[in-house]
Amino acid sequence: MSTSTKKLRIINAYIISSISITLVLVLIGVLLLLVFNVKHLMRSARQSIQLTILINPEENESKILLFQKELDAQPFTNFTEYISQQQALEEMKAYLGSDIVDLLDYNPLPPVINLYLKPKYTSYDSLQSISNRILEYDIVDDVFYNKNLIYQINDNISLVSSILGLIAFLLFIIAMALINNTIRLLIYSKRQEIKTMQLVGASDWFIIRPFMLNSALQGFIAGLLASLVLVLSILFIQAHTTAPFKVYNLELTMAIVVLSGIFITDLATFLAVKRYLWAKDDIIWS
Repeated sequence: MSTSTKKLRIINAYIISSISITLVLVLIGVLLLLVFNVKHLMRSARQSIQLTILINPEENESKILLFQKELDAQPFTNFTEYISQQQALEEMKAYLGSDIVDLLDYNPLPPVINLYLKPKYTSYDSLQSISNRILEYDIVDDVFYNKNLIYQINDNISLVSSILGLIAFLLFIIAMALINNTIRLLIYSKRQEIKTMQLVGASDWFIIRPFMLNSALQGFIAGLLASLVLVLSILFIQAHTTAPFKVYNLELTMAIVVLSGIFITDLATFLAVKRYLWAKDDIIWS
């Protein structure tokens, strides 16, 4: 085989391996975006969970506002919303289209504080503990929340997290296998060069280092190309859909994709070169 033909085959192998690595990294990037955006949706769902605190109607408003400020200072509080008796009456009037005061001759609606919790305090046990703690205040008549909704949200979050974790693990294994096979095919074309360097006394690290540097560059370029594909795909979708389409943690995803490209290709290269350093002569010169 002529030298030019051999170089051409190496170049073709390098291009094909780069394309393969890029496509695998695109899949990793898509999964990461899915994980990050589902995580954001989960966080939004948790932040929508609230405790409704019914206040004793006989308490004066200044005391209620002090209580609200005390709630705001608690570690579990995201934010609070105070609804006075008059405000509750106006909202009821707008909803029903009539004034219940005309029927009852008094305002039966109590003052209410809606307490929105930080996501990590939205498990059922945490909600129960916080509710019991709030009920200890004399100013509070009752605390309630939608238990069925809490169970549903937490169960769905656990299920989705487990599924995404399993998919992520399987995809990482598949990515490692595909990239490893691609790199091994590329290193195979240089197996005789590796063995020759070993025979003239070069140390293992001296032989491996240039291959790893080259693979790191290849992984870096493949990561950049994969990130570009992701960005262009997102821009295309945003340009051709009328529905709101927002992507979270895109920059972080791109960074992880590039670093994954460098890490996986370097690891695969290290293992492949080591394999041919230990290989028998009949495998090398066949």
